[in-house]
Amino acid sequence: MGLAGLLLGLVVVPAVLVSTSLRHGAPRAEAEPEPPGWELAADALPEDSLWPLPQRVRTSPRQLQLAPGRFQLVHGAGSSAGPGCGLLQDAFRR
Repeated sequence: MGLAGLLLGLVVVPAVLVSTSLRHGAPRAEAEPEPPGWELAADALPEDSLWPLPQRVRTSPRQLQLAPGRFQLVHGAGSSAGPGCGLLQDAFRR
């Protein structure tokens, strides 16, 4: 390839970079519609809501009381995350 390839590369690469930056800087013709029922994540839940969300939720009019001294969140016996998972530890503290 030699010198001719090097010179060609010096011309082609900047041309490609300029053309892609111009294309990405141009505004879109149409905004993509959001699927019905979707909300922005920041607006979806209040700050003090349950997170991470449970896999299943079953509601009941019956109310149960928890003894604060005996209640704890722990990793399940089959959990692959374990006590070293910072994400879960942060969630448990919340």
